Amino acid sequence: MKKFMVAAVLIFAAMLLSFGAQAEAAKPKVMKVGLVTARDTAQAKALELFIKEVEQKSGGAIKGELFADAQLGGTREMIEALQSNIIQGYVGGAADLAPFVPSFNALELHLMVPHGSYKDYEAADKIFTSAPAMEMLKDLERSNMKGLAYWESGYKHITNNKGPITKQSQLKGLKVRSIENPGQVEALKMLGALPVIVPFPEVFTSLQQGLIDSQENLIGNIIKSNFYQAQKYLTLSGNLYLRAPLIVNKGFFDSCTPEQQKILTEAAKNGIKNMRRLLIEEDTQGLAFLKSKGIVITEAMEPKEVVNMRNELRPMQVKYIEKYDPKNGKEFIKVIDAAWAEWEKKNVK
Repeated sequence: MKKFMVAAVLIFAAMLLSFGAQAEAAKPKVMKVGLVTARDTAQAKALELFIKEVEQKSGGAIKGELFADAQLGGTREMIEALQSNIIQGYVGGAADLAPFVPSFNALELHLMVPHGSYKDYEAADKIFTSAPAMEMLKDLERSNMKGLAYWESGYKHITNNKGPITKQSQLKGLKVRSIENPGQVEALKMLGALPVIVPFPEVFTSLQQGLIDSQENLIGNIIKSNFYQAQKYLTLSGNLYLRAPLIVNKGFFDSCTPEQQKILTEAAKNGIKNMRRLLIEEDTQGLAFLKSKGIVITEAMEPKEVVNMRNELRPMQVKYIEKYDPKNGKEFIKVIDAAWAEWEKKNVK
């Protein structure tokens, strides 16, 4: 009788453990996703679509929550929260990730990506789906992060209050705001401009007071930060192209089933198309707004002029890409060179 009671207790305990395990398995994984930009931006809208796809395809096994507009802190705070699995997802600029993954310093250099208009992303896609670029994405894993795909912020264009910029000589002596990035400072000097390092919150006042003549930014930022009120001319130069990887906590990703991992990866890749569509819509609307405010917009510089500028900057690109990514740098430069050669063949007559 005593043995029977012991056996019954053990069976009951096993059943409780089994039910508990089943309940835990049935409990959805929560994926908190952080974003610095506002909820009405292309990145936020694309993230909402990403979360919706993951929830639907996982049958509710993964539930996403979007925290936009820096609700969870600035970029560094969110990246550190991601590493600690306090949040599980994040979209942010490569420059913001560079302190954690040095190779990302090689992703934001002047005239690295050729383009014909603000809607032209053909070369960007070839460069950032290449093997060296994907290897850089894998570098995130050493910092407890998993790169799912390269999303983007788009092209930075140059504004100024002196006149339309259609060729390099018009940059000579122009005081252009720069971030504290050695490669970007060096590039502006090589192009004849005078780079002035100004923190982002001080850019508008510096433009108003004439401390700087010019700045480079995304169309959305030119509007949201009111730079157009202190600048008259905009050239759609696309001289800087900004990638914004979609990343998740590595522990979170590893805890997902193989099927869930596939869902996350595929949804991230699908998100590239959504991100692109929304970004082009946002830029198109932004340009219409700027025109209505009297901004003089130069659609693009002459292709031959752009190629000459890029050739002048190539040694700088090689130096910094090989410095920050000694493992894949040489191959990455070959990819960039090939993209430029193809673009030149198509566009320079």
